Amino acid sequence: YDIVELCGGVGRTSQIGVRRHLSTGPNLDLATGVDLNTPVTQKLVLTFFFTNIVLAAIMAPVCTPYGPLGQFNMDAYPDAWDRSYNAAAPHGQFTGKVAKVQLKLKRHFFREQPFPTMLDQELEWKEVLEEPQVAQVVWDRCATGLVNSRGQPIKKASVATGSEERMVAPFRNCRCPGNHEHGECRGNEAKLAQ
Repeated sequence: YDIVELCGGVGRTSQIGVRRHLSTGPNLDLATGVDLNTPVTQKLVLTFFFTNIVLAAIMAPVCTPYGPLGQFNMDAYPDAWDRSYNAAAPHGQFTGKVAKVQLKLKRHFFREQPFPTMLDQELEWKEVLEEPQVAQVVWDRCATGLVNSRGQPIKKASVATGSEERMVAPFRNCRCPGNHEHGECRGNEAKLAQ
């Protein structure tokens, strides 16, 4: 397979991949009936990666407890943050394991998260980030065309993490030029900006 998505939601990356004549594997997400939080499923998925040639794992784990509002929510609403963390941490950590497998097999991964992300503090991702070939880049979504429902650019900072520089290179120099006003990115607008 050219790509396999983990936490891909409705599989937009796979849909684009098909249009570009890429070989797409399964979209491993709750939306497709795959619960990456369970140990049994995690074992099956790791077996899949070891027994199939997957050029690139494309990952977008849930960011709710890890993103910019995560620290605020951890302090202001600890019980709600704990629930959010407990729902996200198993598959967030697991995506780090998949990234390590891909590196071991000399294959690739790409992970997107809001910036800053506390996901990098999970042990699995700390180990991934210690690998010298792994690259990260921060970019502003307005520089890549993200707009709200009113057509206003949204300055939402994200971080791309990849198995090597060429996986994140398209996002280099995609910082807001500061020559436009930004629309709001709260509430429903934030959900639409995912």
